[in-house]
Amino acid sequence: MGNAKWIIDENEYLIDDSLKSLNIPKPLLISLLKRDLKTPEEIRSFLHPSVLDLHPPHLLKDMEKARDRIIKAIENKEKIIIFGDYDVDGITGTVILLKLISSMGGNVDFYIPERLKEGYGVKREHAEKIEEMGAKLVITVDTGIKGFDFVEFSQRKGIDVIITDHHLPEPSKIPSAFAILNPLRKDCSYPYKGLAGVGVAFKVVQAILEKTNKERFIPRYLMLVAIGTIADLAEIRGENRVFVKVGLEELKNPINKGLKSLLEISGLLERKISVNDISFRVGPRLNASGRLSTASKAVALFFSEDPEECRKLAEELDRLNSERQKIEEEILRESLSLLPQDKLPKILLLFKEGWHRGVIGVVASKLVEKFRRPSILISIDKEMGYGSGRSIESFHLASALSTVSDLFESWGGHKVASGFVIKRDKINELRERLNFYAEKVLSEEDFQRIIKIDSLISFNEIDKRFLDILEDEFPPFGIGNSKPVFASKNVRVERSPEFVKDNRIFLSLSQNGITTKGVIWDYNEKELDLNILKERSKLSIAYHVERESLAGEVFPILNIIDFKNES
Repeated sequence: MGNAKWIIDENEYLIDDSLKSLNIPKPLLISLLKRDLKTPEEIRSFLHPSVLDLHPPHLLKDMEKARDRIIKAIENKEKIIIFGDYDVDGITGTVILLKLISSMGGNVDFYIPERLKEGYGVKREHAEKIEEMGAKLVITVDTGIKGFDFVEFSQRKGIDVIITDHHLPEPSKIPSAFAILNPLRKDCSYPYKGLAGVGVAFKVVQAILEKTNKERFIPRYLMLVAIGTIADLAEIRGENRVFVKVGLEELKNPINKGLKSLLEISGLLERKISVNDISFRVGPRLNASGRLSTASKAVALFFSEDPEECRKLAEELDRLNSERQKIEEEILRESLSLLPQDKLPKILLLFKEGWHRGVIGVVASKLVEKFRRPSILISIDKEMGYGSGRSIESFHLASALSTVSDLFESWGGHKVASGFVIKRDKINELRERLNFYAEKVLSEEDFQRIIKIDSLISFNEIDKRFLDILEDEFPPFGIGNSKPVFASKNVRVERSPEFVKDNRIFLSLSQNGITTKGVIWDYNEKELDLNILKERSKLSIAYHVERESLAGEVFPILNIIDFKNES
């Protein structure tokens, strides 16, 4: 702490009468303008998103064609198979399509491949299994945009394929499926490109509900759309913000018995649920089924009407998640031991025989968090390597992998997460070429801890209205809508810091006669110079503001993320 680079925007923002009429405190208004919200209408829509802000689903290329084919299959009792990916994004997208089609009387089933046995994506051999299941229509979820062989075989067998996906297509071609719903298609003019896989699947749900005059049921689907969107690390902007905001509200009173059991075992039943709750409690439990076992267990949870069965399934997901955590800890320890002792490369690429393929992506995320650079882990199994990578905001991982795609047996991904299969003897070449690419597009500044300050403010600006708008209207926070960071200068430490058992430090801080409480979380003694925090020290602080209440009185807490000595 104290080594970060602060970026304070010195630009003067033009706040005209129309913006002033919103009656939003100036620091918060500036924070909204920095989110590229330019008009009062855009700001109102951002602060108060609703299903009315959803884009018409027909704006997705091939949507009307796909919608009508699904409705026809339902009416004719054709066998429909939902082919989903095994992560939370794929699971939740699979479930909402199953729920919709079964509620309309459709003859529907699902297939989710086992991660360790079958790997990622739709393959030629999957088409044979789908044929054996009697399918006449297949709808993929969160996969399929590179399933050329799957589509070709299915078509020869008289099976129509509708692809719903959000991953990058090949630059020059797409499968010849009956319909392809993907906002990243070059010929798709859909206004929002950041949908997760479950988001694309939901647009199908929305299209069918609107066609059949059942729009009133849209909000109930958004609970699972919110979970999948958050778990897939999609940005919480645009339509995703509607999904997440409305979905989290709906999660306060879930009707689904399986979802209730999942929330209960996650310690979240009957309480306000945040993005972090989904990211660190709900998502990992659902993901654990696909990582260590079969994702079918997670799907079954959402369809069970037996409270006892729901409880057992939720407990099984919880057990798998605990097992996953232990495996992750061991792989993380081994990964750290494999890092070079001197200067780190711009991309961390590590591999070892026997690493569990289901969890290496999560470990890669932890390396990104620790070292602030793209990280790829590869599990070696005989002569093949199975890789999973995560990235930083300034490095588009899928674009980087596309430059070395000739090395892969198969691959896929998006900006911050990707996976691939590669022959063992090509791994060193992969490392060399990726780092050569990274040398051209990444600078040392990309690895530095940078804190972007929304506004430089004084303590007297943090009043009740400031707190209420920040706490009630700015969330949900996450990728693409991070918590505003404020900074204050000439802040005095009033008394010696108070150290608390759970690695927190409480501070009494004052500025211009106003005293407030500050807290430093999870401090590292090696990185923290406690002499700077001694009584009567003068600081500049960067912080998030949170609202606290006691005995009917509302007051701010400053969660300090960095500070600098002014004494």
